[in-house]
Amino acid sequence: MRTVSLIIFALTLPGLCFVRMGNDISEFHRPHPLMLKGEQAMAEATGVSAAGFTLTRAANLQAALEAEELKGVWGLSSIVPSLRRQRENFELAAGFAGNSPDYSRFDPVTIDNIPFPVGSMCIPVDDEIILLSPGGVDFRPQQALTDIFDTLAQETYWLLAASIAVLLCGLTCLGALNLLVPVFMAIVSTLGVLGYLGFPVNFFQLLVFFVVIGLGMDYAIFHRSGNAARTVLASFLTSLVGLGMLGVTSFQVTRSMGITFALGLSFAYFYSRHVVSSK
Repeated sequence: MRTVSLIIFALTLPGLCFVRMGNDISEFHRPHPLMLKGEQAMAEATGVSAAGFTLTRAANLQAALEAEELKGVWGLSSIVPSLRRQRENFELAAGFAGNSPDYSRFDPVTIDNIPFPVGSMCIPVDDEIILLSPGGVDFRPQQALTDIFDTLAQETYWLLAASIAVLLCGLTCLGALNLLVPVFMAIVSTLGVLGYLGFPVNFFQLLVFFVVIGLGMDYAIFHRSGNAARTVLASFLTSLVGLGMLGVTSFQVTRSMGITFALGLSFAYFYSRHVVSSK
């Protein structure tokens, strides 16, 4: 079976050529079709997309509304014009009617007397007001979150490398370096299969490999003892069922983690069973 294990390992190696890293949050979750239809209808009605936002900063709300009006973007000022704009409109209306403006009848609209909330478009930050206007490139939530997960993934790469390096040094000192072999093979084979399947490896899947390393080392240690095969099998099956079931969920992130768990634990058990020599 050791030869079979090595053949399987060799067959998964070419899959590494197809591995791609991906932390695009649009691939983490597939919104309900009704939600997508609503977003499309909103974009068509307003002529803007919520993929990006224009930021308007000012010391107070009125100054922010006036600045947004000067930019000519659709935003809070389109719903609640600045007092200056409302006063101009009031004067124009009176002029069209041939009357002098009666300011005693001027009743400006404010964010406090409109019938729906607009708090998400007006954000107080320290000593200034920030207005978010749909459409623009000042702030792209999707790209910002993707960049955050890319950074977390890079940090996780280093932590994984550090973990393997610590194990490598420790097991070398103990003369048990072969215990790390099936774990390394399991990680490589898992990545290879994910490459074949075309699944991008994201930050959450990288976290799964820490569990695979821990359980894989346990499998290797107990298999090397030569008298705990049934116990290891029971442990493997319970872990596979408990963690691998995430692979059948509808949420994209947990599904990718479940598939990685199933592959990683299966390879770790199989390689530790047939590669590590027992005493």
